[in-house]
Amino acid sequence: LAVLILLSLPWVKMLIFQGIEIHPPLELSRLSSLDPARSALVVLGGGMRGPAREYGRYNLTDNSLRRILYAGELAALTPIPLLVSGGGPEETPDTEASLMALFLSRMGHPPRWQENRSRTTWENATYSAPLLQQAGIDTVVLVTDAWHMQRAVKCFQAQGLSVIAAPTAFRGSAYPDIRAFVPDREALADTGDAIREWLGLLAYELSYSNFAAPALNPGKTAAPATSVPDPSPAQSRSAPAENTAPAPATSPSA
Repeated sequence: LAVLILLSLPWVKMLIFQGIEIHPPLELSRLSSLDPARSALVVLGGGMRGPAREYGRYNLTDNSLRRILYAGELAALTPIPLLVSGGGPEETPDTEASLMALFLSRMGHPPRWQENRSRTTWENATYSAPLLQQAGIDTVVLVTDAWHMQRAVKCFQAQGLSVIAAPTAFRGSAYPDIRAFVPDREALADTGDAIREWLGLLAYELSYSNFAAPALNPGKTAAPATSVPDPSPAQSRSAPAENTAPAPATSPSA
């Protein structure tokens, strides 16, 4: 009970998130310096829910919706092409990538690429990198939640890509008053996500020998990296999308 109360304090939540939200908000002026022929805006899926009865199909989670809203804002400021990445459950033809592409298209920013087989952050990177590198892309503006950005950046850097972080949905803050020390159910839920991400960082450090590889200089392109084989890799979707390239590495099931 004492641990639950402690983890439900917004002040404690703030401290836990500040340790993983190490990338600051994107300086929008950086977008104007990018070469559209060698850069891409990459949006990572944050999950699906469903079947959503009001839609008659699966739909995106709040995490995914926040990411595409921010990606739409960035896409309005730069001509660089979009890639969306994320798979989906076997029981539905919908994927995170296809649903994100649908919403972004309705916002007036249709993605050029859809990577729709990945189940993990590592697969987001290893499946997306060949699509981008075949098109001459060596720099990505990466959109995901701020708490997820540290692991995502390392995964894409390990594939030989230069990464510009564009985090959204920061959680490393608390009330500026006594409420920071009053138990809060949303703070408890957020703290659970932070603990899971800390464990994810540890698992990736142990699973992939090149997870912490430094980014290459812009202009350099490396072959997709390999990883430590997983004894029980996630099953890939039976019908990969037209723009999906096979990944050279497997990923942990967690």
